[in-house]
Amino acid sequence: MLFAGHMVLAYFLNQALKRKFQLYFTFSLPLLFAASILPDLDFLFSPVIPHHTITHSLTFWSLICLALIIIKKQAALPYVIAVLSHFLIGDIITGNPTLFYGLSNQTFGNIRSDLSSLYGADYGMLYLALVEAAIVSMFVVYAISGRGVPSIFSFPMKHVLIFGIVLLLILVGTLKSQILFVVTNQNEIIYISYAIIVLSQMIFAAIITKGTIKISIRNVAD
Repeated sequence: MLFAGHMVLAYFLNQALKRKFQLYFTFSLPLLFAASILPDLDFLFSPVIPHHTITHSLTFWSLICLALIIIKKQAALPYVIAVLSHFLIGDIITGNPTLFYGLSNQTFGNIRSDLSSLYGADYGMLYLALVEAAIVSMFVVYAISGRGVPSIFSFPMKHVLIFGIVLLLILVGTLKSQILFVVTNQNEIIYISYAIIVLSQMIFAAIITKGTIKISIRNVAD
């Protein structure tokens, strides 16, 4: 998945778990979104740290997440869910993370890589784009329904700043690889795929910046 997909997934999972198990934690939306894309910081260290390896593994995150829960208790739970959802769900659907990196080289969720091997990288990218569009479409329906989605600017500005920094760092890290991919795979399917991806990100960005409901930040941990 890409930015919007990972963020929507983290948001939906937290909302669903709160209702299912009657949990009463609160979370900062911009911090939740930042946590949901943290594993992709490996782009900054490529090729020293290949994508979908150490930062997309349980061997790396398990102790960190456990420490957060011990220290922050229930307050850390939304962000732990966000981080883990990135590679345990999102990237298994659209990528091939090495979940037990350092212990095993086994990858999980090879749908996109299999499509790329069988039909070419352009079809793998189209699959990614369609999954992203589907998830953002569900988010749009949710946002305009009775529940709605708050604006990230309803939360403390320092949380928004943290989110912006994490997002910018990952964008810088991915820019080179994305440009190279487009240059080496120039065809109509790639152009359509990127058009779908860009439109999905723009729609998502419009919703989270404007919001569809108003909230009070008094109940959100600062």
